[in-house]
Amino acid sequence: MSLAGKVIIKDEKTNKLTSRLLRINHPILRIPNLAIHLTSDRNKFEWNNENHLKAVMSTTFFDQKENNDSSISEEEKVVNKKLGLKLSNLIAKELQIEKKQIIDFDLCLYDTHDSCLLGIDEEFVSSGRLDNLGSSLVSVHALINDSTNINNQASINFIALFDNEEVGSLSFQGADSEFFGKNLERIFRTIAKKSEEKNSSEDDFLACCARSFVLSADMAHAFHPNYSEKYQSDHRPMIHGGVTIKINPQSRYSTDSEGSSILKEIANKAKVPYQEFIVRQDSPCGTTIGPIIAGKLGIKTADIGIPQFAMHSIREMCGVCDLEYYRRFFEGFFSEYENSVGDLIKY
Repeated sequence: MSLAGKVIIKDEKTNKLTSRLLRINHPILRIPNLAIHLTSDRNKFEWNNENHLKAVMSTTFFDQKENNDSSISEEEKVVNKKLGLKLSNLIAKELQIEKKQIIDFDLCLYDTHDSCLLGIDEEFVSSGRLDNLGSSLVSVHALINDSTNINNQASINFIALFDNEEVGSLSFQGADSEFFGKNLERIFRTIAKKSEEKNSSEDDFLACCARSFVLSADMAHAFHPNYSEKYQSDHRPMIHGGVTIKINPQSRYSTDSEGSSILKEIANKAKVPYQEFIVRQDSPCGTTIGPIIAGKLGIKTADIGIPQFAMHSIREMCGVCDLEYYRRFFEGFFSEYENSVGDLIKY
């Protein structure tokens, strides 16, 4: 594994704090398992987050000078203490800065192996972080390729790519913050100022939300033949089966009959296959940002995705055809939504 993220530095020329992106593009870390011979129960893999997930980066074999060197500044000593001498040196080298410029950082470990195609027919995509970069990738491509004439439609197409969904979404940039709603309102008021509606009110914005529709796009659990008992027998998302409409009676997903009907209409017009996914009633269920958006803003929301194996593993896998279906579905959503919604959402 390696490190990627954000480093806050002080610019030597302006003497101001600035943010720099970092990606160390070669493996420098590993979290090795305990040898199976030393485990008390060879049939279980159990770990403690604090004790057993420390990454090995180096030994002391090649160590040279430490913080007691009189030539090291106090700023460098602080950085060395927090990051370690070797890692702080490497980060400074990667960013082409002096080490004393480093103030703080947000860094994560990531798998350095490239994404690839696998299978006899190369029909699978194997990659880290498919959940939810798969949805992000196809939605961005679809928006770029959107040929809708905005002058002749009542709605505006846009996408929002959130961070921190896997840790609860309650952060500055997460879906459970005010960031999305407030920026949506700012966009609305900016457009209103340039139109004849100079004095748009909060009620106008709320009415706009009530006429809107959000796709909560996240990956779905593909039917795993080794664990067939984990799936509801009539709702098993299959690889290459198309876009998955996700439904949950406990509202862990936001899809209802109206939203599902709109999605099916769009899929049919885009000539994209679709399938429905319902978790077994005796099984736990993941959740998405769909219910958060719907609950906070009062916008009709539906949950979709495509099937993948090994969700939340360091390496995930989905079907090549499903990614293409997914992209075409987004393009269909951007171009055909107004012609598909009927009387379910009033304009």
